[in-house]
Amino acid sequence: MAKGVLAEVDSSSGRGLLVRGSYTGRMLVGVGLNASKRGVVNLATEVEGPYKAEKALLELGMTLPRGVRLPLRMKIILDGLTVSREFKPQFLGEGDDSIYAKAIYDVKPLVASKLASRPRHRLVVIYDSSKIVGLDEASLVAVYDVEGAWYSYTLRSGVMSVKPGEEVIVSAKLPESRMKVKGLYVNLVVPSRFSDIEVRAGNSVKIVSGVQGPVLVEGSFASPGDAVRVSINYRGLAGSAAQTTAYITGVMVVESQVPRASLRITSVEAENEGGGLLVKARVANTGARTPDKVMLLVTALGIPLARVPVDTVEPGAEVSVETKVDLSKLPAPTDRVSVRVVWVNYGRPFFDEAEVKIKSKRRQAPS
Repeated sequence: MAKGVLAEVDSSSGRGLLVRGSYTGRMLVGVGLNASKRGVVNLATEVEGPYKAEKALLELGMTLPRGVRLPLRMKIILDGLTVSREFKPQFLGEGDDSIYAKAIYDVKPLVASKLASRPRHRLVVIYDSSKIVGLDEASLVAVYDVEGAWYSYTLRSGVMSVKPGEEVIVSAKLPESRMKVKGLYVNLVVPSRFSDIEVRAGNSVKIVSGVQGPVLVEGSFASPGDAVRVSINYRGLAGSAAQTTAYITGVMVVESQVPRASLRITSVEAENEGGGLLVKARVANTGARTPDKVMLLVTALGIPLARVPVDTVEPGAEVSVETKVDLSKLPAPTDRVSVRVVWVNYGRPFFDEAEVKIKSKRRQAPS
């Protein structure tokens, strides 16, 4: 029978943009062969802008040698600020020849102290001991105050030890449900590349095999309502292996609605005029949000000819952009130019592009 617990660490919903940055691997930290006293990982949330953090949780999972004394004297640093000077796990699980430990920290004060959200967070752990440990997983879950965005999620964390042939059913109840499609994150530690583990939720089935060590299973599934069942079936091992215990260390279920800008070049034309080439384009916002930044780029033969900042494009609006470029900069004649509109949503760039023949009449850009 599976041993351990996956406790409900957080369950909330409301206005905000929920993001998650994760690391899974096997980084040896300490003093010894193939280990380093200083471990560094980047947790990418891919959100950048003047958004205030309303919530931020940091999870750390480590493989420890048997007999190690807890808490570990370890300095944990996030974005240059000290989270803790010790690793004091709230959850422990015993494996075949090691211990798996999980700790959770409320880092909202540190993340909120920054003037703006950042796309990547730098995590540093410093451990000066000959009792080498393995940093297996790290994740940052944060909610930023973003107008028009909505989220609902439940996070279960801990350590469950599972043997071949055992199945674990994890129940997660969302505080609010507006959508049928949900996001899923499951953290596993797989003992052998011969392991065969099935993760099932709603209409989604994922098989974990051919890998060894920490694994993050993520995806989406369809399940109406706020009650979710996640089945994790450790179906067994193909062949023989000395280590057989697998760990389940986290399950997160999330719904989110995020308004986004979506720009499209609806028409474009280019014609010679007064010794230069006049390029005219119309750009429409078919999304539900005003983009953070908009830029129109004109290129020919792969060479940039113009960069034109575009004024705010409100949802449902369409704007005209004109610029004159000098084709004499090109190394060879051409009868075509490319026009690209680039915009930014929450710090991430997107683009739409159209090519036009010079002196042609206005035409509809490719959809």
